[in-house]
Amino acid sequence: MTNISSNSDVQNPSIDPILADKIKKEQDLFSFIENRIDKVSNYNLFLGSGASITSGILSAQQLVEQWRREVFYTFDECKDKEFSIENAKAVFAQKFGREYDPNKEYSFLFKQKYHLPAQRRNFVEKTMKDATPSIGYRYLANLVRANYFNTIFTTNFDDLIEQSLLSSNLDIKPIMCSHDASIMSIPVVSNRPKIIKLHGDFLFDDIKTTVSETARLEENMKNKFEEFLKNFGLIVIGYSGCDDSIMDILENIIKKDGYLDGGLYWCTRNLKEIENNHRLKKLLLNDKAFIIQIEGFDEFFAELNHFISDKDYINDPFQKNKEDICSLKDIDKTIELFGNNELIKQDCENYKKKLPEILSKTLKTISDKSEYKNADDKEDLINLSSLTEDSILKEYIDKLNTLLKEEAPMSSILDTIKEIEKKSYKFSDIRLFNAIERAKIALLEKKNDNDGIIQTLLDLKQFNESRDCFYENVYLDLANHYINRKEWDNAIKTVDKALLINQQNDKLYLMLAKAQEAKLHNDFKEKTEGLALSIKDNYIKSIKYNPSVRVNTAYRYFTDFMFGNNKIKFTDDEFNELVLKPFSEQSISDADYPHIIAQKVLFDYNKNEDSFSILDELYKNRERNKIINYQASLFRNYLKVCKATKRTAEFNRCVNEIPTMFQKTIWYVKIIANYALSNEKNINKAIQIIHDNIDIDVDNELLFLLLKFKLYAKDFQFVEDNLNKLKGDDLNLMKIDLYIHKDDKEKLYEIAKSTYEKSNKNLHDLVIYSYHLLICEKYRECYDLLNSDTHNDSILEINYELARQGINKSVRQDKIHSIYEKDEKQVKAAACVLLNKYTEAISILEKLITEDFEVFYYIQTYPVFKPIIKDLSKIINDSRC
Repeated sequence: MTNISSNSDVQNPSIDPILADKIKKEQDLFSFIENRIDKVSNYNLFLGSGASITSGILSAQQLVEQWRREVFYTFDECKDKEFSIENAKAVFAQKFGREYDPNKEYSFLFKQKYHLPAQRRNFVEKTMKDATPSIGYRYLANLVRANYFNTIFTTNFDDLIEQSLLSSNLDIKPIMCSHDASIMSIPVVSNRPKIIKLHGDFLFDDIKTTVSETARLEENMKNKFEEFLKNFGLIVIGYSGCDDSIMDILENIIKKDGYLDGGLYWCTRNLKEIENNHRLKKLLLNDKAFIIQIEGFDEFFAELNHFISDKDYINDPFQKNKEDICSLKDIDKTIELFGNNELIKQDCENYKKKLPEILSKTLKTISDKSEYKNADDKEDLINLSSLTEDSILKEYIDKLNTLLKEEAPMSSILDTIKEIEKKSYKFSDIRLFNAIERAKIALLEKKNDNDGIIQTLLDLKQFNESRDCFYENVYLDLANHYINRKEWDNAIKTVDKALLINQQNDKLYLMLAKAQEAKLHNDFKEKTEGLALSIKDNYIKSIKYNPSVRVNTAYRYFTDFMFGNNKIKFTDDEFNELVLKPFSEQSISDADYPHIIAQKVLFDYNKNEDSFSILDELYKNRERNKIINYQASLFRNYLKVCKATKRTAEFNRCVNEIPTMFQKTIWYVKIIANYALSNEKNINKAIQIIHDNIDIDVDNELLFLLLKFKLYAKDFQFVEDNLNKLKGDDLNLMKIDLYIHKDDKEKLYEIAKSTYEKSNKNLHDLVIYSYHLLICEKYRECYDLLNSDTHNDSILEINYELARQGINKSVRQDKIHSIYEKDEKQVKAAACVLLNKYTEAISILEKLITEDFEVFYYIQTYPVFKPIIKDLSKIINDSRC
């Protein structure tokens, strides 16, 4: 245990003696926090505005002092008076009567300064714009990661807690809630950190700031707040106790048995604030309530962080913040601000010494997904035995824990889970069944048992619905698995049902849009403008219900969809209002921002418009933002745009300037290798780049690309030798490609038929299978496959006409001519071949190959281009010479 300074012997002779007896040692509270069972947290946190002061946000008291003077001088008769607190309070009492309550000045003055909710929201938003989490939030994130705290309540509107948790490289993404409608979906026992904003979020229109608005909590929020206080203690920091809505609950709950069992610990810097608040003073005289005098928010968590003696606990507040590398300037500012605190000062000095090593380690963690937010909402398993007193259930749970530790056969583990399932169905507390089913899903995922996962999720869904419980993640996970299985309709039905229960859930709207988009792209019967408009609407709803660019991935998906869809327009005004404006108001330092700008640049480029300047400006000013994920995203997207638009000089400049830490990442190796092939027309160089940067037994994504390039180079032996190192669906895909390039029709037909029979037989499946049948010269089978459908898809029409040719039927000129008129690029070239316009087909393909040389390799396998491939190859090879 670290030896730290203590304020336990604070003398307060002027404090009410009864109140003075309530003051306890800081270290005693630390001991209670540390003394948890099975790593389950004992205490919830409650943070008020005082927690945000060192992050650059004025406290409620500071704002009161500012507004008090400003409102005082709005009255003509006060303009020549000397300002004093007493004078101001007397004027307010005279002018406003009962409306003015000296104990609730913050809410009262806020309304006097900003008359309408929209004005108050704008003020809050402006105030929060440049706030950055102080070091105290880093210590807090460290403690949350180790599950010393699991639930954080706050009356604050800022997103400092979210920033600190999301940048701390947590293995699990925090659950955030600021809406009464969505609070009931948050499970008390989830091991994921939970942030609950009792008065809303500054990103939403319904933040509560005035007396009338904070007088009561919405019913769902109130009920959930009370539920979280059952069997837990509560630690309050930075809160004045002036909201009726919060105080009403605390006053009621503290009298009930089974609530606040760990005590209510009220942390304050100034004991006079308690002495002067009659209602708070009365609350703290309860037997379960105690006072802790602290130096400050940051100092409290620094000392607690270093108090923890668990050998597995790393008390370095910077240890987990690998995505957010602190600048030396920020560290020096922290040292200056907290120079009198030896713990904070020493941690900062240690960080300065380790910074080079930290940067070196960071490069190993930057992966192909580094620019994206964590979209997964997986939950850690909780301590199951703590959820039941049933002795038989405890025996089975202990057996399960033993099997897991011993890495027993999966069948034995699942058999034990089945026994627990049978028992917990009858258990009155639904948390146990939910937890054990989550454990089962985690095991089934290791087995790649998708059928088992879906059935378990359906059981979970039915179990919770039968008990009138809404478990958000069950619907999301179920829909996501349906999407992976290409069961778009089931995914959409699942989310639609969830939205009937919770109509303001941003994640559900995002999932619905993704499911609909998958259906749009893969089901030719659904390629309608109406579905596209519905997708757009659902992405916008997701953004509406959670406008945070740091948390909501809908901005990225929405932009990708709108710029990739030619059925509905996406004007510059819409893009600016719906996407650019939120980022500019909240954070252009988010890793999604360069991706979104890059998409806009490519969209404009394809319309023969030039908007490179905005991306060039981001790249030019890249040193202003040191966050690793942002820099990875910026370099990656800048290289992608330069590659796609043939900006060779800019591409090479970026390659020369890119930091060493990114040069071994998967995304960098892929871009450089693809550039060597697509732009430099050098397949051997592309292969060598991957060879030099791949761990063949680990890097599945790079291995797949390497094997694809090896097929282009006709090195079939290398592909066969390394084929079985691929994982998941990639193995089957590469087998098919190998048989295509080797012209092994027998094996291709066997695996293609088996794959199609297991598929959902949607548009994508039809296109791929008919293509394989044509390669295998199974013309009659292909004809029969496609003859029963009315094709609204050009590629299927092409394949159908090829099948007709194969069984000696004539090409339907009118059908192909319509494709020739409306389509472009490869599809137009294919139509040209069927119309015997060989010269035009070669000209189109030659242009495409000039733009991207990889086209030359994969079109050689297309049956439709067989009549022209020799002539085309000669032209291309001659041009390379």
